[in-house]
Amino acid sequence: MPGIVGIISPRKREGSEVLLKSMLQSMRHEAFYTSGTSVNEPLGVWAGWVAHAGSFSDCMPVWNEHRDVCLIFTGEHLADPAEADALRARGHEFTPDNASRLVHLYEELGEKFPAELNGWFSGLIVDQRGGKVLLFNDRYGVNRIYFHESEGTLYFASETKALL
Repeated sequence: MPGIVGIISPRKREGSEVLLKSMLQSMRHEAFYTSGTSVNEPLGVWAGWVAHAGSFSDCMPVWNEHRDVCLIFTGEHLADPAEADALRARGHEFTPDNASRLVHLYEELGEKFPAELNGWFSGLIVDQRGGKVLLFNDRYGVNRIYFHESEGTLYFASETKALL
């Protein structure tokens, strides 16, 4: 099933990329799924995603225009069409029929941006401007995030087997 996986650690973890790929592979059930990884070693983030080809989330990772904010997202956001028009009017560039606009919502709303999303989803924001990492899911927990913390490192995944 499509989803996200990752490791967040304040220190460089030997083998993190190998572990990330193993976590990701455990969720890649079908050959037609797309997947990928994004690593930000200065912030200690190793993240990956699996998506249905052509889906709303099949555009990961999404960056803002300055490439200092990155979004990894899975699920759906059922937006008002006026939202895209307003973002475009304020100078943001994105593809209207996928998740690429969401990184711009974060830029404008900050940490409260997940509360403005409508649908089932989970995601990760890596904000290099402020050295922040935000892991989130929808308000009802339909798109779950499982996690395990050990020795100052947070491991997370949309499926529990990716953590085993």
